Amino acid sequence: MDCGEVFVISGNESPAWLRRLSVADRAEYASFSAESDAVLRGEALLNFAQRQEVAGSLEAAADIYASIRETCPDTVLQGRARQSLDAILGRGSGGPRAEFLLRRLTQEAAEPSSLLAMGLAGAAFRMTRLAVLSRLSASPTAHFLSRGFGARALSGLAGFAVEAPTFTLTGR
Repeated sequence: MDCGEVFVISGNESPAWLRRLSVADRAEYASFSAESDAVLRGEALLNFAQRQEVAGSLEAAADIYASIRETCPDTVLQGRARQSLDAILGRGSGGPRAEFLLRRLTQEAAEPSSLLAMGLAGAAFRMTRLAVLSRLSASPTAHFLSRGFGARALSGLAGFAVEAPTFTLTGR
């Protein structure tokens, strides 16, 4: 079978990423094996891999891209699969890599747990900075670390020391 290895769908010999696909995705994937035209099968597999990539199933997309790149006789499909695989792996030209990374950035930045973590970490930073700055300002002795730039720098450092672990622990 040329233009994309069609993996076995059922049983232990199927790849783990294939077993994790939804029933509809597995049925669509199974329909590719019935296609007799190698180029059409390769085009369908390439489109399927792109949809899996956008959906976040990078392991499935990378395996399909690699399969197309290695077995497809159509050099245009091979080139498109190689370019997409290189973008996932972080190599190749800058345009496809930037597109891949920016798509992932927007997906991850809009995730509710990330937004909650950023909000709580920002609040922890501000509250810690305020508490440290007020304590330094209230100290009876005036020196570099209790007034002016020193006090702002020290309170900012204390705020950051609380913000970083808050973001990490809240994000998990």
